[in-house]
Amino acid sequence: MDVSPGALEVAARNAQLQHTPVNFIRQDVLAPDAAALLPCLNVIVSNPPYIPEHEIANMQANVSAFEPSMALFVPDNDPLRFYRRIGQLANERLEPGGKLYFEIHEDYSDAVITELRQQHFTDVTGKKDMFGKDRMVRATKA
Repeated sequence: MDVSPGALEVAARNAQLQHTPVNFIRQDVLAPDAAALLPCLNVIVSNPPYIPEHEIANMQANVSAFEPSMALFVPDNDPLRFYRRIGQLANERLEPGGKLYFEIHEDYSDAVITELRQQHFTDVTGKKDMFGKDRMVRATKA
């Protein structure tokens, strides 16, 4: 699921090259009816926008010049908006025992973990990248 037709086109080409059947859905995950378009799932993997807008000025040119801003940035006043919403969708569409995986902003690991625990996920754990930065969170639907 993605809101960007361009991102879905690239993903479809990659799936075809890998001979991997994928059902792509063009939808804004923040839309109220987003869950209705999803089947029951065993796994959700998401790399949502997570860079606060105040960090735009410090972005490396090779990132900001080639990535669409809608794929990168979140409002400073609500940096967890996508994690919160995708957690809600996961509660609706993940099978019990299903897994939710997020790429995260290194400064928001504890906040994402807290959010998912408040949404009643279990086995919520963070993982560091090869540079020792908090970069991933995994959770299980109860």
